[in-house]
Amino acid sequence: VASAREFTAFLKKRSTLEEDHAQGLKKLCKSSHEASRRPDNRQGSYAQHYNEVIGIHDRLADNGIQFALSLHQMHEDLHDLATNIERGRKQWKQSGLSAEKRVQDSEALVDKAKTKYDSLAEDYDRARTGDKQAGRVFGLKGPKTAAQHEEDLHRKMQAADSDYSSRLQTAQSQRQELVSTQRPQVVKAILDLIIECDSGLTLQLQKYASFSEKLSLSNGLCVHPLKGHSSGQSQHSLRDVVFQINNTKDLNNYITSVSLKTGQRPAEVRYRAHP
Repeated sequence: VASAREFTAFLKKRSTLEEDHAQGLKKLCKSSHEASRRPDNRQGSYAQHYNEVIGIHDRLADNGIQFALSLHQMHEDLHDLATNIERGRKQWKQSGLSAEKRVQDSEALVDKAKTKYDSLAEDYDRARTGDKQAGRVFGLKGPKTAAQHEEDLHRKMQAADSDYSSRLQTAQSQRQELVSTQRPQVVKAILDLIIECDSGLTLQLQKYASFSEKLSLSNGLCVHPLKGHSSGQSQHSLRDVVFQINNTKDLNNYITSVSLKTGQRPAEVRYRAHP
């Protein structure tokens, strides 16, 4: 459970970092695209391919956002699993401790009943082997003869023996049930929880590895698409896009456009004599 909670915290933090990075990259792409359209910025092949570079980064941000969402869902699933496992573990632990306590209490009552039985048995032996006419014993209803006292002790001893036997049988039955049923049941239940937790944690680790590979592969295909890879996107790599910028052509086109705006050159100034 501790390991599951540790990985849960990792997934939450990793998701937050990826989300912040992707959203920041999204905003940067938007502001950069808007800035590239201002008239004071360079146009031509530079603007065209620069926007392609921005588009590639925008797709990288989309991949990051999807990755962050996947990690967030994994975090919630693993958090729920760890919470349920911990709740089940505490319940079965309490159930096992309660069963052990019942047996301990029952065996403590057996010891107490045996002590009472032994004490009465000793008193009865002394009364049985002593002088029955040695005197009288005073009770609530007046003095008792030795024979009456012996009979009274014998009756109490039998009652104590019966109580001792009954409590012993109950304790033995409870311990037998504890050893044969309750302990194995608790151990199996906790073992099942451990297996479930380990399996769930391993599954989430496998999903994390899969999503991480998918993110890296998707980003790699954005930066450098495979030849013939039909994704509906540009087939040019980031490097190819940048290398398609033609500085000379852009400059010539800019000069041409400026010259067209300025109109024809004024006539050349020449010397003209007075007629």
